Amino acid sequence: MINFNKDLKRGQIGESIFENLFSNFVAKSKVYAHDFVFTESAKELCGKTIEIKTDSYDPNKTGNFFMERFSDSEKETDGGPWRAKGDRVFWYVYVFLANKTMYVFEIDRLIARLDELCKWLRLSTVKGEGYNPFLTKGYKIPIKDIEDLAAKVSF
Repeated sequence: MINFNKDLKRGQIGESIFENLFSNFVAKSKVYAHDFVFTESAKELCGKTIEIKTDSYDPNKTGNFFMERFSDSEKETDGGPWRAKGDRVFWYVYVFLANKTMYVFEIDRLIARLDELCKWLRLSTVKGEGYNPFLTKGYKIPIKDIEDLAAKVSF
């Protein structure tokens, strides 16, 4: 179940970890569309944007990423990496707090693979809290099916 305040706090933890690891190369974004941007010290990456997704579950137990497809399934509002691509994000970073690992994906390559995989997968629904909550839908993507696209970073 989605709990906005809990999810926000978890996301802030993931962003803080990322920022601490890469503080010499990134700056916190000033716009909502992405979380960070590479600075001039990153040379050829300068100006490229980064979105951080943080989860608390142990991926060694599930073997999956959860890639949000629709943040509001009734309106079919893009979520997760699809929203990030629409917002012209360049890097999509998936942080697993439980095993202190992050996967860094180039968004176009990630979306191309997800679009192929999702043809054969069923959407999973995550219900939000409150009166008439929106429904988030996404895909359980086996880590083994996309990890070759990512740089894996332990922290």
